[in-house]
Amino acid sequence: MNLSHLHYFALASVCLTSLLGACGDDDASDAGTSTTSSGASTSSGTGGEGDGGRGGEGGEGGGGAGGEGGGGADAGSFRTVDGFSTPESCFWDAEDRVWYVSNIGGEGEAGWISRLDEDGAVVDATWFEGLGDPKGLRVLDGVLYVADVDKVVGISLADGATTEYPLEGSQFVNDIAVDEATGQVYASDSLAQVIYRFDAGDPGSAEVFVAFDYVAGPNGVLVDGGSLVMVGTGELSGEGELGSVVSIALEGQDVAQLGDIAGKFDGVEKDGDAFWVSEWISGKIYRVEADGTWALAYDLAADHALGSAADIGFDPERRILCIPDLASSVAFLTVE
Repeated sequence: MNLSHLHYFALASVCLTSLLGACGDDDASDAGTSTTSSGASTSSGTGGEGDGGRGGEGGEGGGGAGGEGGGGADAGSFRTVDGFSTPESCFWDAEDRVWYVSNIGGEGEAGWISRLDEDGAVVDATWFEGLGDPKGLRVLDGVLYVADVDKVVGISLADGATTEYPLEGSQFVNDIAVDEATGQVYASDSLAQVIYRFDAGDPGSAEVFVAFDYVAGPNGVLVDGGSLVMVGTGELSGEGELGSVVSIALEGQDVAQLGDIAGKFDGVEKDGDAFWVSEWISGKIYRVEADGTWALAYDLAADHALGSAADIGFDPERRILCIPDLASSVAFLTVE
């Protein structure tokens, strides 16, 4: 089974277990439609102890092709925008005030990145094409880094020039984190059970930053001061072992579990001293505090029939989460 087939096996699991009736249309040229509703939030959770991080990496966000995005809405405001092709990750570029969304698309070099304005209106639906299965996104020093199957691709925001970063032994590169202080980039691999690290601008510098001796399913990653926060998906198929939330010291690589929360996690974003964490298979958004306590913040499957919650993005200024639904849409949620 090749990597693309594996991903679509995971996607099929989402569709079968979600409240959606079908996975939707994969035509990237379709005009997007948006719907808006007021959101409901729920809370639960248990305590737990763990080591948190310090400082914070910039927030992510996303938008939708052909529809309106978030901005200026009341807390709980929820909007979905259709017209994507397996959207996996959102990123909010606060400097340029635009959103990026990765589209996995179909077989072969069929993936692309969509670019949207700050309100979620399409600027360029196929801003960058020719990728494999693009997933996690982050910007560092004017370069958009994209997790793409077995490598990371750096795309210059100024002229579109690319640099490829090969990752030896990689199988399913899933998310990206950047360290503005050191100029280093981190990439998680959910099948190889490792997180890579390399110096931006130096394709030959990649190394294994940390290797897990269990099925962690490393997925969403975020540099937080002197730590790397990682949320795991466990078994990638959607069944079997669950993932956890951990904090990894950038120096020494000591790994500490952040609370007792477990699930099929995908994305992570910093919000003050806490973290937003998405669970792709259930369509839920959790809030995890620095001391490891956690709560279910939003059940988007139950409240809004969202099929999944993949690699989230966050605009902390306007308090907007962007949640990709792997079927064909993204959602904007204004959080408290």
